[in-house]
Amino acid sequence: MSIKVINEKCVGCGECVLACPCDVLRVDTETNFAVVKYPYDCQLCNLCVYYCPYDALELTAEKNGKLVLSWS
Repeated sequence: MSIKVINEKCVGCGECVLACPCDVLRVDTETNFAVVKYPYDCQLCNLCVYYCPYDALELTAEKNGKLVLSWS
């Protein structure tokens, strides 16, 4: 998985859902927490982490390695 939601900090505001350009995140209506619905669509843009006002998201260790860009 590319993104981890820290449920203790998440308030279900939905800012991460709005910030994600790849539509990876959703807010679960039962728990009112953000959930990673489509983890393999994550492009590691880090916008969800940046826009979360509660610091409830982080990149997991599996994807924190060096990125190789196709245009570099």
